[in-house]
Amino acid sequence: MRAVTTTVCWLAISVLIASCLGVSGGGVPQVLMYDDNLADGKRSIAGASEIIEFTMPSDCSEVYAVQLHGSRYGYPQPPDEDFTITIASKDGTPIHTELVPYGTFERGPETWVEMKLQKPVKVSGTFLVAFNFNAWQTKGIYVSYDSSQGCLHSYQGSIRNKQPAETGGEWMIRALVR
Repeated sequence: MRAVTTTVCWLAISVLIASCLGVSGGGVPQVLMYDDNLADGKRSIAGASEIIEFTMPSDCSEVYAVQLHGSRYGYPQPPDEDFTITIASKDGTPIHTELVPYGTFERGPETWVEMKLQKPVKVSGTFLVAFNFNAWQTKGIYVSYDSSQGCLHSYQGSIRNKQPAETGGEWMIRALVR
């Protein structure tokens, strides 16, 4: 009887861990966000990153993708360069940086674009997600913002020297975690 109880306990623990890591069908990813899915405006900031702060839920441990509501502007052909996504600790220490082609975004109306990270990034507690598009007059990404919840988690600048976003709202940037 004891062997059966031990086996059942280990099986339950394994299912719980696998669920949080998204290994089994029972693990439903969570979306961290501060928007109501309705944009109130859009901005592009030359020389700065669009940054948002999240807190990892206690039952999850990794960011596996990010979403951004926006659109590319500039010449019809996307620039032959990449922008960066950086996941950082609350104090601005980079944990992971990834390059993404500008062509990931289309010109035209703003829409949600999901960017799966090459490898899930382990984080705990409060963390930052930053996009740097090296924006200029002839190239950039308009990032939508939503003012329904104020502006408590959105920043601009650099991950080590961030200032509150000058939008009056939260960037429409989401973190997909598990």
